[in-house]
Amino acid sequence: MKSITRRHFVGSSVLASALVLPAGCKKEPAATASTNPEAAACADGVCAAPGAESNTDTKSALVCSPASTLLFACSGAADTGEIADRAARALTRAGKGKMFCLAGVGGAVEPLVEGTKKAQTLIAIDGCAMGCTAQCLRKAGFDKFNRIVVTDLGLEKGKSPATQENIDKVVTKAGEFFKEA
Repeated sequence: MKSITRRHFVGSSVLASALVLPAGCKKEPAATASTNPEAAACADGVCAAPGAESNTDTKSALVCSPASTLLFACSGAADTGEIADRAARALTRAGKGKMFCLAGVGGAVEPLVEGTKKAQTLIAIDGCAMGCTAQCLRKAGFDKFNRIVVTDLGLEKGKSPATQENIDKVVTKAGEFFKEA
C-alpha cells in the first residue's frame, strides 16, 4: 500500500492526513486536495482489482477500499442538503472518514452494500427532518449509525446558504463521533 500525505483545509483549520491507496489501485489520485477539493481517493473513484486491465474494468474492479468510518450525506435540492454533502466531503478530505455512495447503497448495488457492511462506523448526515439518508440506510439493512440532521443545528431549510460557516457547524457536530478514536 502507498501512503500520500495531504494537507486539508476545514474551515479555518489545516489538517494533515495520510491517504492510503488500496493495494489494487493502479493510479495515483488524479488531483490533490489542494488542486481539487472534490478529488476521490482513486483517480476515477474506482480502484482496479489485482489482475484487472484498468481502473475502469468494471467486471473485476473493486470500489475503493471501505474505510472504518463511512459518511453518507444528503445531496438533496435544498440548501441544507448541499450543506450536508459539503460537510461530508470536508470530513473525507480531513481524513475523518470516507464519503460513500448513498444512492448505490440505497439502490442495493452489491459491492457498495458489502463495503458498507465492512465499516466499523456509519455516519448519516441528513439535510432535514425528512431523513432520506437515514431511510436509505435502513432500507438497505443498516440500523446502527450515528446521525446528524442539519436543520437540528439551527439551520433552516431554504434560508441557510452553503457557506463555510454553516458547513463548519456540521463538521463540528460530526467531531463528536470521532472523540473516542
